[in-house]
Amino acid sequence: MPLIFQAVEPPPAASQPSVITYPDWRARPTAEQMAKVYPKAAIRQDLAGMANLNCLVTVQGLLTNCSAADEAPTGFGFASAALKLAPMFRMRPMLRDGVPVDGGRVRLPIQFRLPQFPLFPARVWTALPDVQQ
Repeated sequence: MPLIFQAVEPPPAASQPSVITYPDWRARPTAEQMAKVYPKAAIRQDLAGMANLNCLVTVQGLLTNCSAADEAPTGFGFASAALKLAPMFRMRPMLRDGVPVDGGRVRLPIQFRLPQFPLFPARVWTALPDVQQ
């Protein structure tokens, strides 16, 4: 009995979202918005931190389905704070043949730093004080 071999096309690979390496931001959180979500435990210990988010980008440039890839230092809530900031970002959506498309993926590093200025500014003397001042 003759054997018959037939070439079979492999199934199509699952479509992976394109990775956006140089996002063009239309909006970012303000310093005030970042201050509102800054982890309280980190403020009490005067700690800076960071978190990396992975998000999908909609056709409107909104970040969705975000997840925290990592945070440092751990245990202070920087990942949670970064996730609260994600809805405040807007970017120009990816274009395919000049048409905005859904589904690009962006990795978003967010740095948290406390301001480095004194709460009470130093007094600047224009002349030496005398006893009456």
